[in-house]
Amino acid sequence: MQISMPIPLHKASSRWTFTIPPNIEQLRHWHSYALIGNARHDAAMLRAAEEQLARFGARRDYRTGIRIDFGSHSRYGQLTTVLDLMLRYDIKQYMLDIYRSEPVLYVWNGHWSSGQGRY
Repeated sequence: MQISMPIPLHKASSRWTFTIPPNIEQLRHWHSYALIGNARHDAAMLRAAEEQLARFGARRDYRTGIRIDFGSHSRYGQLTTVLDLMLRYDIKQYMLDIYRSEPVLYVWNGHWSSGQGRY
């Protein structure tokens, strides 16, 4: 999947600037789901991810999170489907890492401290 976004000409000095923690993989145990572009596989992954998100949104869990990888052959519609699940299950803490070669959505509940601030 390729996501294109405009690149700002200068760095904004906004207090809302947010970066992905470089050690995000170590901050939690991630339940991982991969969307690879195969219709049957991706449908099963989306069902499993939705079940996990439904349970996840209903409880506080400070040790685990959900990671959804969007492979190079996944579709933009899958990203919008996953973002719709965040709205449906009232999950407010997630971030999309678009700086990787293949985007990854991280979902967590509660907070953590990475040494660079609380997330």
